[in-house]
Amino acid sequence: HARLWLKEALDRFPPGISQVGFLDRISLMEYLAWSEYQLGNLEQAIELTQGILNLDPGHKVANINLDLYKRDLLKSATDPTVRKTIFRRQKDWQSRHDKLCMGAEKISQDILNKLY
Repeated sequence: HARLWLKEALDRFPPGISQVGFLDRISLMEYLAWSEYQLGNLEQAIELTQGILNLDPGHKVANINLDLYKRDLLKSATDPTVRKTIFRRQKDWQSRHDKLCMGAEKISQDILNKLY
């Protein structure tokens, strides 16, 4: 659901403005690009990241992420499961999180002892 909220926020962001309050356009684009990537929407992730680099060519994280997104896009050309694997990693994490919250899965006492 984050993707939908981030996309809406970017669509409503005032044109020509780089920051509104605590929120800046580049951060918003970065979060949306990562969301698109996590959902396997590699082309959209690349497009958004290239947009970040148009605004800030020296943005280190965007350069690193762009390499990752492009590498996975190349892999997906010969192995279509790449997109599903990216998405499944997120789903596996979410599934475990939900089980822990519902009490269906228990945390080991060793881990509980480290929480504070």
